[in-house]
Amino acid sequence: MKTKQQKPRTVWDAAYRRGGCRTGLRGVVVGIKDRDGRYVIHGSKWDKDARLILSIYAESDPAPSERWTVPGHDDDLTYSLADLTSGRLVVDYPPSFIPAIPADQCILLSEWPARCCGSETP
Repeated sequence: MKTKQQKPRTVWDAAYRRGGCRTGLRGVVVGIKDRDGRYVIHGSKWDKDARLILSIYAESDPAPSERWTVPGHDDDLTYSLADLTSGRLVVDYPPSFIPAIPADQCILLSEWPARCCGSETP
């Protein structure tokens, strides 16, 4: 008799089953083992030990906002290429932001919409 395959519990389990995929994680809702609350994934990266690390923030907080700043410009005018190379991306993070938590500590609470082929591991 066939048994229904159990869904992955952690983000790491899901990434592993998808061949190392981490595409589409932004916006996925997770819980953290041994903590209360719901969190949203803002970003993900592979660390030097090939572990998937997530940046998350509380679901009740506003999402981090990103803006490009250019020295000497306080407005949204058109920038030259030189302006853009001298500028930098600034991210305003909510107070609940956690910049690096291992994916094996995060339990999937919503669907992960991306379909991935192959491996993205370093």
